[in-house]
Amino acid sequence: MRIAFYAALKSPNHPVASGDRQMARMLIKALEHAGHSVELASELRFYLRDPELKSFEALKIEAREEAARLTKLWDRDGKPDLWFTYHPYYKAPDLIGPELASAFAVPYVTAEASYSRRRNAGLWADAQALVARAVAQAALNICFTQRDRQGLADAIPDAAFGMLSPFIDTSVFRETPAWGVSDAPRYRRHDAPGRQSRKLSHAGASARFDPPPALDHVGRRGRACP
Repeated sequence: MRIAFYAALKSPNHPVASGDRQMARMLIKALEHAGHSVELASELRFYLRDPELKSFEALKIEAREEAARLTKLWDRDGKPDLWFTYHPYYKAPDLIGPELASAFAVPYVTAEASYSRRRNAGLWADAQALVARAVAQAALNICFTQRDRQGLADAIPDAAFGMLSPFIDTSVFRETPAWGVSDAPRYRRHDAPGRQSRKLSHAGASARFDPPPALDHVGRRGRACP
């Protein structure tokens, strides 16, 4: 499938490292490993640091402009088979994907969406209502923990959920190279007062997974977007 990927909180191309950026990158690699073509739909960061109405309205205007840009792009080049949003929550709702998915009849999927009833106050309640609407629309909401799934199910009981277990790239264990002297992992020595330590500087593995079976069917037999 051709998948349009979006992370409202932080783009996988963001210059500042974080857990969210890393997870977004891992999910993209995982989807590509499963045979899908993934394109970053938007770099727009929709992050509402504080419940301030002026900032919220300004971000909504940016989201509408970005949706208009993507509408023209899809009209010209064709729509994707699926829209995939990572980590929508009350501070970073997805204000682009649900509208476009509905307009173009594209299945909408979320991963690690979250809902907290104690945030239902003031402007946070308005933002969280947008998350709930997106989760209800989604053909599939992929959850990483039972706690997240239960929180979503309590608030949006008719939504579709699937679980994704932790995953790593196991190829490094299956493919053991015949290391020569020049190929061996390199260690750097770090001296500290009174002691010495070694630190492995060999590059780590990228994460991959086998996606939930339901995801592979969303584009063909999944629930249609309203």
